Amino acid sequence: MELSLYANGGKSWLGARSVSGLEASPQPVLGPLVDATGLAFKYLDKTGVQTALMSNVKSIRLTIHGRTDHAIVKGGSSGAVQQVDDSLVSEVLLRNAFRP
Repeated sequence: MELSLYANGGKSWLGARSVSGLEASPQPVLGPLVDATGLAFKYLDKTGVQTALMSNVKSIRLTIHGRTDHAIVKGGSSGAVQQVDDSLVSEVLLRNAFRP
């Protein structure tokens, strides 16, 4: 499977496509997301520092920045009507990647 941030209908979405199933384009999984920063992966070494060396990767930090599809009332019934952003950060320890 391949995950990617892609545009559809003027909005950014998290999509997935089956590489082994030879799918040509991603299918929507999550969104809409904040443009350009809606999906980010950081590859971390055993000390939690970002690394570019794949052999040193012990965990992956995934950050998703979402945006409401339509404007909503923010801050109660008297609040402003606007699109709202929110985010989720999760770190996944790779299998068999011992971290002392």
